[in-house]
Amino acid sequence: EPQLVEDVKCVLRVLVLYLPLPVWWALFDQTGSRWTFQATRMNGVVGNAGTIKPDQMQVINPLLILFLLPLFDKIIYPAFAKCNMLVKPLQRMTAGGILTASSFFISGFLELEMMKTYAKIPAVGFSDLHFMNNIPCHVSIQLTNGTGLIHEETINDLENMVLRDLEPGKYSLDMEVSSTCLPAILTKRTAQVEIMAHDKEVTPVFLGVDGGAVFPTVLDVHDDPEKDDGANGRLRVVYDMGNFGKSTNLTLKSPYE
Repeated sequence: EPQLVEDVKCVLRVLVLYLPLPVWWALFDQTGSRWTFQATRMNGVVGNAGTIKPDQMQVINPLLILFLLPLFDKIIYPAFAKCNMLVKPLQRMTAGGILTASSFFISGFLELEMMKTYAKIPAVGFSDLHFMNNIPCHVSIQLTNGTGLIHEETINDLENMVLRDLEPGKYSLDMEVSSTCLPAILTKRTAQVEIMAHDKEVTPVFLGVDGGAVFPTVLDVHDDPEKDDGANGRLRVVYDMGNFGKSTNLTLKSPYE
């Protein structure tokens, strides 16, 4: 019947307005999932107001609804209406959709910045080596295995270097210090040590001095680069009481104290 066809056309025109709704609700429900997980990796400090915990944001949403409804109805919409803006419901829905999309863009850019601070953990089938140079000299290292030379690098004095994505297995490390560095202390400038790299673990190697000889040491306890549930990092202190050791006070400070 012509009337039925016209009614169907009217319904289809109205349904177009509801097409964004599934997408909107799918994104909105992330406030209780992905956004909460993202917040667990942040400190939650809001200036002098204190700290907001990730799950506490869920309580703020209904409070914002109770506060913003009269604010928009009595102040914001009338102010825009004087400029002939946000008068119709569709205009208000469009503005709300743009603001919602903007919030997710902000969250996405925030996640990209936070990814720079995430712990780099070896994947299955790979291993990392963490070299800690405790000598005030440039140290040249060569890492080899049964297939030959794997990596060659020069580590600056008193700096660290992490060699990533190595195959688990046995390696041989050769280290060398130039003859111009610490001529009054060092009598042996080359040394070698065997390293066993384990799957999904970070093996620490301490490059130090024992007596008058350079001395690489593979530490017994593997590094743990993962953060805890509160997004706090872990600190490991390796102290050498040898030639360059001295009494030192180590103080950890936070900018939020």
